[in-house]
Amino acid sequence: MLHNKVYSALNIAGLAAGRLWRCLSVYGYTASMPMTAFLPDYNQFVRVKLNFYHSGEIQTQRGSSVPLVEEFRKNYPR
Repeated sequence: MLHNKVYSALNIAGLAAGRLWRCLSVYGYTASMPMTAFLPDYNQFVRVKLNFYHSGEIQTQRGSSVPLVEEFRKNYPR
């Protein structure tokens, strides 16, 4: 690396570009898939979204509170 700095810089830049390309291609492939497609019975999953007011605006949040989870476990069979 010390004797030929231009060659070393080009080599490191090429390796970095290759790694970046690999990460972007994996992200592009997985971003188009549904999150639960690899789980068994994924078509029976339910996503809960909560709406709440904050600063005069309606905001939506994924997730739920613990009492709602317990309610689903008691009243909805698997």
